[in-house]
Amino acid sequence: MEHLHLFGVDIGTWQDIEAIFSMIVTLVGLIGVYFAWRQISSSASISNREKSLEAYLDFSQKYDSLSHIDHANIQRFRAGDKTLHETDVAFYFDSYWVLHLQEWQFYQAGILPTTLYVQWVQHLHEYLHVNKARRYFAEDGAPAEASFVEGYERYGLHILRFHPDFIAFISDLQDVPFVPEKRNAAKSLNALTKLVKKHRSAGVYWKH
Repeated sequence: MEHLHLFGVDIGTWQDIEAIFSMIVTLVGLIGVYFAWRQISSSASISNREKSLEAYLDFSQKYDSLSHIDHANIQRFRAGDKTLHETDVAFYFDSYWVLHLQEWQFYQAGILPTTLYVQWVQHLHEYLHVNKARRYFAEDGAPAEASFVEGYERYGLHILRFHPDFIAFISDLQDVPFVPEKRNAAKSLNALTKLVKKHRSAGVYWKH
């Protein structure tokens, strides 16, 4: 067999040709694996974006429903509806903290992006510091109220008692100073973002 030079290899036997062919097949196989990995990665990314969008829409709907309940309670109190009892306010706070726990779990699972979750945490942070009261009528008909922090301590902690990681996050969140001035908005956002990332579990698989 006449000697040939291919890919810098001196080909003088059929065994040499087989070796070159095997090398080419291996190279093609590696290229195929690379493009298959790229396709799988792309599909996984699309799947995560879809999950994120579905979660966003679901939580937005739940927030709307909860806001309607809160607004209805406010209107009932203003109208002097003595059937507005502590149980109504307790239901609101229970639902509120369950919703935030679910958001926390979705974030920990990697379904919610950090930027979106931090935006929701900003509202929670404000509520914990502005501390607006939810009002109702006591059993004797006298006006009564529960501040937001009291609502957390009376009802929220009971709902969250099996989730110490989230309770620890809320505790740290309460320690972050609330600065309402717009000029300090960026500083506050950075502080909340750092706190959220600090509490993010090590098992998160979707980086942002």
